[in-house]
Amino acid sequence: MSGSLRWMAIAAAGLVAVAGCGGTGTATAKVNGKVTVAGQPMEGITVTFYPTGGGRPAVGITDSSGAFTLSTLASGDGAVPGSHQVTFTKVESSEPPPSDAPPMQNVPQPFNAKYSAAQSSGITAEVATGKTNEFTWDLEK
Repeated sequence: MSGSLRWMAIAAAGLVAVAGCGGTGTATAKVNGKVTVAGQPMEGITVTFYPTGGGRPAVGITDSSGAFTLSTLASGDGAVPGSHQVTFTKVESSEPPPSDAPPMQNVPQPFNAKYSAAQSSGITAEVATGKTNEFTWDLEK
């Protein structure tokens, strides 16, 4: 094989390797689950998985049945494998209020405030490749 053909083959192999891993170098595993508050499903809860070893967190938002799917780099791709601290928050609206609206009050969380911070939530999750990563939590009020 000539020198230029050899380099072309090496370059092509490198492109295939990069395309195969999405070009990001970060592997993820599918994660989904369900969140309830005092036994009732709740829509609009943001579920965040923070890798304990550092790295990019994964986020999902519950639907009307309390179900969520996590995303890290792309929609629905999951979370990085490993141990995670899990938090839950609820925001009433991402839209700013109209200019003639009264000032917004602090919106109380529909569950115990401890779930909103990684240091106090007390909830962890282990994400693994090649297995079903499905989690269910019932948060206290």
